[in-house]
Amino acid sequence: MPTRTYRKWDSMLARCYRPSHPAYRYYGARGVQVCDRWRKSFAAFLADLGEAPPGLWIDRIDRTKGYEPGNVRWVTPKESAQNRTQRGPTVGSLADKARKAGLPYSVVYQRIRIWKWTEERALTTPKREVGPRLFQDHSHLRPMRRKRLGPRAAMRCAK
Repeated sequence: MPTRTYRKWDSMLARCYRPSHPAYRYYGARGVQVCDRWRKSFAAFLADLGEAPPGLWIDRIDRTKGYEPGNVRWVTPKESAQNRTQRGPTVGSLADKARKAGLPYSVVYQRIRIWKWTEERALTTPKREVGPRLFQDHSHLRPMRRKRLGPRAAMRCAK
């Protein structure tokens, strides 16, 4: 059975050289490569980096360079995320503008697409707060009649 370190090495190669890998577009398609020594030999990779510490991932220090000695380290997932290329909303996108305005993207999108508001109005109008409806007066409504349950339905409800 492959070791955890071997799986990390194999995954690194897959991201860089296997177009069917889900992350290939962020690595191989962008020209990220693994140095020849590591690409050809897991033993060389293991000798340079050692066993993968539990809970840590492999990370490139300089995002413009590939996986090579001196440019990789073992990091926590949080540290890796801080060094990652931006994949989320691009600067200036509607999602980014909504976040800066303190509004949910779905609210801004709905205002523009469904209600035909201008982008400025959608971003500057505060979100309407909907309070609890527990104490509203419902005396004007007709009370609902309760249905009598048969013995089988009553047993299902009791569970």
